[in-house]
Amino acid sequence: MTDWAGRFNKKYGYNTAIAVAGLLFVTKCKEAQTQLAAGNHFSPWLMAAIENNREGISKMRVTHYDRRASVFVIEELEPFKGSSQGSFHVRLTAKMCDCSLFQYLHFPFRHALAACAAAICSDVHAESCVQTI
Repeated sequence: MTDWAGRFNKKYGYNTAIAVAGLLFVTKCKEAQTQLAAGNHFSPWLMAAIENNREGISKMRVTHYDRRASVFVIEELEPFKGSSQGSFHVRLTAKMCDCSLFQYLHFPFRHALAACAAAICSDVHAESCVQTI
């Protein structure tokens, strides 16, 4: 009676996981096709995250920037939803930020968006911002 799980085929759990993954793939593929057919190139989740981060740009200030290297120093004037206040280096051409959220999430986070806004306003490497976003 204690070995009731051992009586089932060991492949049962594996085969079930494969079947569920296959159904999920089909569902997500259909969702992506409808998004592309509607003209949306990014997921609604990504667009909501970028809009949320765009609201925080007014709480940041670009203190320094290097035109050739496309490196910006962004200072947070007030913390953004629980993060620590400080200054961060953003390298747009390398797609890197000191907060490491830019590298981790693989889309421009609040510091990168502030750097892009400063670059477009001052015509410094605006093409790298467009490629980044």
